Amino acid sequence: MLLFHSLTNTKASGGKELCQVWERLLASEDGTVPVSVVPECLRKGPFLVPVEGEADQSALRHLQAEIPQATRDDVWFFVTEACTNHCRYCRQRIAGVKGTRALEVTGVQKFWTWYFGQRTREHVSLSLFGGEPSLLGLGLIDILEESERCCVTANARIGEKNMFSNGMAVSGDLAQELSNRGVKVVLSFDGPAFVNDVMRGQGRFAGAMRARARFASLGENVGISLAVGPHNAAYLPEIAVFFAESLKPKNICFIPMHRTRGAPDDIFVAYDYIAQQMLRAYDLAAPLGLYIENVSRLVDLFVTGSVRYSACGATSTRVVLFPDGTVGPCQSSYIEPSLRVPLSEASLAGPEFKQWECRSPFFTEGCLNCHCLGICGGGCGLDSIQRGRGIRETDPRDCAVPNAFLNWAVDRVLARTDGDAPTTILGTQDLLFLRRGMVANPQLPFRGVAGSGRLTAAQVAQCLLE
Repeated sequence: MLLFHSLTNTKASGGKELCQVWERLLASEDGTVPVSVVPECLRKGPFLVPVEGEADQSALRHLQAEIPQATRDDVWFFVTEACTNHCRYCRQRIAGVKGTRALEVTGVQKFWTWYFGQRTREHVSLSLFGGEPSLLGLGLIDILEESERCCVTANARIGEKNMFSNGMAVSGDLAQELSNRGVKVVLSFDGPAFVNDVMRGQGRFAGAMRARARFASLGENVGISLAVGPHNAAYLPEIAVFFAESLKPKNICFIPMHRTRGAPDDIFVAYDYIAQQMLRAYDLAAPLGLYIENVSRLVDLFVTGSVRYSACGATSTRVVLFPDGTVGPCQSSYIEPSLRVPLSEASLAGPEFKQWECRSPFFTEGCLNCHCLGICGGGCGLDSIQRGRGIRETDPRDCAVPNAFLNWAVDRVLARTDGDAPTTILGTQDLLFLRRGMVANPQLPFRGVAGSGRLTAAQVAQCLLE
């Protein structure tokens, strides 16, 4: 099946054609129609049809050509290998990274000279991570200032600035300097203290909370990232509510354990279980104003009528500098040296970056007839490599989250329309992401396909947002 990008808001010219397509769709056995019967005016949105024959292959090639070109304007600096914590699930520790190297200002200068020698950009974003970046103290400010100077010299500016930290080494002076420079901070937790400190060590929750208090005193609202493993997966909904009520962050991102060669199996939790727990967390915490990124960014696809071409910034936007002077597109490739290249040998047009640009389900034969094609993104390329697969190969285990989300979306819309509204749930944007759910749920109303009472895309989105 093929997902066409951007189906119209069914203007006058599309009404009759849309009705004819729907008649074919409803008469079909599998809920799909050949692309050859879909008028051009309707080929502009999430629309699943089978790939059959040369005409469909041509359409597929056209869709692949619409995938946004790589911009490489999202710069990440792995500023230090050192860390305050000794988490059992740490990929850096499992992979044997020694934890002694740190990024120096001279390395930053060389990077920006290399970068602007290949790219002309008015704006770039910059993220600092590690290890634990706050261990550099005010040395982080030297890195930021040098980066800003290099960008100004190249007639560019750094827009968004981020730091990912466990908070343990954030001093009052560092918090003030980061706030002065508009750096948004994301603090990592594993949950409340009784969960967090089991994995991270005694006192780590209190340390992160001290950092959070320092930023809060400066008027900063920190984001939260939360690693998910067997120690906290069962509590994700409760943890989300705990943070929403006690810390009131704007957003939280759940990070399931990524595969690492040599890691013990008991630090991983099945993705299908994590997916269900994340959706339960969304149901409980979203009404409290907490933006749960893993779910909300999929809901956003319905809000905007967009397509998710890739699940990872490494495919198109990201450039990462490591303390040893190597670069690559994946921020986790410190565990996979083959994915990094010395700066003196690297090129944004070289294979070290280009091989990632086709990591998309739209270039993966086994994904083209998946009902989750438009919302999946294809999973993590590094995970594929760690599992012994190629960088463009997917793994069925990665399908759990989009599958769970799609079924949740259908059930949620049904529950909020009482299952008997005189309308399709698809509306003018015709969100056929839900095709599988319609086939599996015959109570879905197909009456009044061309009627004026159809739910709009905005109303479908609202069902998911409520």
